[in-house]
This record gives sequence, C-alpha cells and structure tokens, in this order.
Amino acid sequence: MSLLIDIVKIAQLKPIKKCSPELAKERVSICEGCPHMKDGSPRSCGKFLKGGLVKHEGKEIELCGCDIDDKSTYKDDGCPLGKW
Repeated sequence: MSLLIDIVKIAQLKPIKKCSPELAKERVSICEGCPHMKDGSPRSCGKFLKGGLVKHEGKEIELCGCDIDDKSTYKDDGCPLGKW
C-alpha cells in the first residue's frame, strides 16, 4: 500500500520523505495506546479511510482514517490529535 500512498502524495504535491524505522516504531507505539486506533487489517486512525469526528482536549477533531503502519513512516506526516 505504501507505493500507492507515495503516488497519491506526489499527485497532491506532498512530500514522501521517510523517517527512520525507529521513529516509525515509536509513532506506532503511541497509536497503539490511543483509544481511537482501530485494530484490524489495516490498523487505522478511526474508521479506515473515513476517520471520524472525536472530542479531544475540548475540540472536535477529524481523525484521518489512515493505515497507521504506513502513515507512521512518512517524515512530514503527523497525528491529527497532535500526539506525534
């Protein structure tokens, strides 16, 4: 799936630079402790491809719906809740 995500990011003029495997692992670990992570195949931030609206620190935030194992590898991506 990572190649497909690279193609989409390039089409959207977004960076595709990858982070270190250690940083990606740390990010996934943070996601695994989040109540909004959906465990399955793929593991996702909210409902896969749809995300969902949640309350976080008094604000309504839209989850991304991304496959966290892929998203965590992109250097310039981040958690929609600001956890990484």
